[in-house]
Amino acid sequence: MSSIRFEWEWLIAGEEHGLCGPERPTFAALEIWIDGSCLTSCRSNLKHSEQRHHVIGPMSGLADWLVDHWMEIFWQTHTPFSKARSDDARVPDYDSVLKSENEQIDIAAYGEWYACHCLGHSASDLALPTLLFIPEDTQVGIAVGPASSLGASCTFSIEPDRAIAWISKADLGVELKRFVAAILEKARQDQETAAWANWLQGRFDAVLTKERDASERRRKMFGDAVVECWPRIEEELGQNTKIIDGILIDSELVGTSDELNHLINHVKRLASERISNPIWASIQASPGEAMLPAYERGYRRAERVRRALNLGDDPIEIRDVLESLQIGLQKIDGPAIARSAYMVTESGMAEICLFTSHPRSKYWAPRRFSLASALGGLFASHALAMPYGGANSDQARWTRSQEAKAYAAMFLLPASSVEANPDLDQLVENYGISRTAAIWHIENLRQRQHRNTAGVL
Repeated sequence: MSSIRFEWEWLIAGEEHGLCGPERPTFAALEIWIDGSCLTSCRSNLKHSEQRHHVIGPMSGLADWLVDHWMEIFWQTHTPFSKARSDDARVPDYDSVLKSENEQIDIAAYGEWYACHCLGHSASDLALPTLLFIPEDTQVGIAVGPASSLGASCTFSIEPDRAIAWISKADLGVELKRFVAAILEKARQDQETAAWANWLQGRFDAVLTKERDASERRRKMFGDAVVECWPRIEEELGQNTKIIDGILIDSELVGTSDELNHLINHVKRLASERISNPIWASIQASPGEAMLPAYERGYRRAERVRRALNLGDDPIEIRDVLESLQIGLQKIDGPAIARSAYMVTESGMAEICLFTSHPRSKYWAPRRFSLASALGGLFASHALAMPYGGANSDQARWTRSQEAKAYAAMFLLPASSVEANPDLDQLVENYGISRTAAIWHIENLRQRQHRNTAGVL
């Protein structure tokens, strides 16, 4: 988990800066750091300028933007683009979306999302790199890129293909509150802007009160239909409500209560069953595994499950594997809010579900990969206290989805099989994996070997 910090030094604004209102007392030099990397390191576009760590400008607009979009920063978990198709290093680029280079993204929806998730967007003249907040259930990702080409006054030293940094919600909340509080206090010290500071403080207090309301957080994450059904879900499922919570975080947004009923009925049925010491629960993670990259955790867990079941490097039948692990397999015929899902009840009953109406469920190899990904998600979440749930979709939690997909690829097509037989066509036919997934997996295995040789892992 990464950390973020804001550092600032208050400056005296001159007449040449053309500032007014709360901009004048909150004029400052600002640095933003993630771990040991300074995100505001930049060089002015003027000739002969020197590299510096800070940007200079008024902070009041940033405070205003943070207050306005606090709920989106922390709780709007669904995005207008596919997380599944996005590279780990970045989200779809703003300029390319405006130029319609990505036809799969609705420009209006992306613009609305971007305005609520890009730090300071349209609220400050302060030059900043692109910092996008991507919230999940317990952490927030920060994707960093160069400033938009629209009027950038300096060039930021952002390394290419920088990976998303994941920060706990608690830590991010503490740092952003500290930053906003400092700006308000500085404005409050100026008699002319004290009223503005008190006004924004009132709005900030109101949004923090709203955030403490579980219904309001759920509304931002899942929408009105889920909020209206939630009291009934909690009444019928009790602690097993956490299963629904996890699946909804990873799925497409649910629009009606009818779409929820399929899930609720499956969880109710599974929760009524009992099991003692299921085999799947005995397959534990190795010490220190949590510190590895997501893809490596997935690979190692897949290898460990194969060893535990004495599967060697042979092709597998998913149904037989689940039976050996004492994990159920069911079909969900309702709306395709995901490709597949996993459920683990309070008593330890586990089940993998396939959404049969999803387009990818029509085809054998993608269907196998969806089920294997759900199994990977089940093991990726094993450190959580039961009950829990999750899903495999374009909106699935970022790092857990990476781990689940790596698990699926290695579980279906072991590295030893790739080494023994480099013939792609035979591997695809023998191991029941799509050609696209096999190519992706083989390339990742090559990169993994290079990293192992270099001593990175």
